[in-house]
Amino acid sequence: MKLKYPKLDLGCGAKKQDGYVGIDVGDFAKVYPDGEFINTDVFQFLKEVKDEKIKAIYANQFIEHIPKDWFIPFMNQCYRVLKDKGICEFFFPPAIASDGMPNGSFYADPLHVNAILLGTFYCFSKEYRDSIKKEQGDVYRGYGIKTDFKMAEAVYLDKYQVKIKLVKVK
Repeated sequence: MKLKYPKLDLGCGAKKQDGYVGIDVGDFAKVYPDGEFINTDVFQFLKEVKDEKIKAIYANQFIEHIPKDWFIPFMNQCYRVLKDKGICEFFFPPAIASDGMPNGSFYADPLHVNAILLGTFYCFSKEYRDSIKKEQGDVYRGYGIKTDFKMAEAVYLDKYQVKIKLVKVK
């Protein structure tokens, strides 16, 4: 599969990032120039991308819609398709707002099925998992995580929105 750009905007809808190929189940092809949008399922698409072919993955208001049992396989696929030092950049409403209270922006939408927090992404670092394994010994399972991302940025943009930036470590 040849992509116009080696950057993906997953679940882009009608607001794809410039310089990225948009991937969405919604038919937004008429919104974008030829070759800048693929109307397909994100998960199936990622399975078809060859290893280490993508420079960046962007997802705005998408990952909170990924069912919990699909989230680790999704992150594993993102890691697999990214080149060394490739970037994942996610924007989402976390389950807990910056004031420590439940985030109404997350819980009000019945399509938000994955309660993600800033700390969720530390689990996708091998260094973090190794420290937990050292602490827990043989009982640590790892849950099938096959990634080694470095957390480059984890910030609240406002009370109800988070930006996460991960860099692939090889």
